Amino acid sequence: MKEPQRVDQAVSDLEHQGYCILEGALSAEFCVRIRADIERLRDSGLFAQARIGKAASHQTNLEIRRDETYWLNEGAPSPVQKELLETVERYREGFNRHFFSGLWELEGHFGIYSPGAFYLPHLDQFQNDSRRTVSVVAFFNPDWKVGEGGFLRLHLPERKIDVLPNEGTLVFFFSDRILHEVTETHRERLSFAGWFLQRPR
Repeated sequence: MKEPQRVDQAVSDLEHQGYCILEGALSAEFCVRIRADIERLRDSGLFAQARIGKAASHQTNLEIRRDETYWLNEGAPSPVQKELLETVERYREGFNRHFFSGLWELEGHFGIYSPGAFYLPHLDQFQNDSRRTVSVVAFFNPDWKVGEGGFLRLHLPERKIDVLPNEGTLVFFFSDRILHEVTETHRERLSFAGWFLQRPR
């Protein structure tokens, strides 16, 4: 499936079910370069323990989440980061054309989940800030096995869906609707998590 078709699929799935899972949306070669970039950032000491909440309530809570993050807006993007952002941007344009949603900005971070790490069920939209509208997750892990855990678990009204964090998979869902979690991982898990923001009102 070519990228324009994937964008159309993402639009259709969001409209009809509130989420979209696109396997193979990122090439294996691209994921190799992303993994190398994440290693470079980690070796430079640029990853930090992830926090929850916002502003005054921003805090570390290891009972809720145990990943480490690097926010892509903290420095000039590397060439491979630019490619990732440009790819995601084409989906933002597709969502705006169809939903007239006024998505205008992306914020996001790389995440490293070491063995034993997890993130308990949550929504991505803050209680007092409704700008986060559509969430995007990308995975960069080759040959992931079911027994290695680390699923992105989507909590739907009628069932739960476990998304294997295998390299090349892109996931989109509405930030205020889909409760989700990262189950405990038994292998190092690399990902990108981002949010399309609406303009401040």
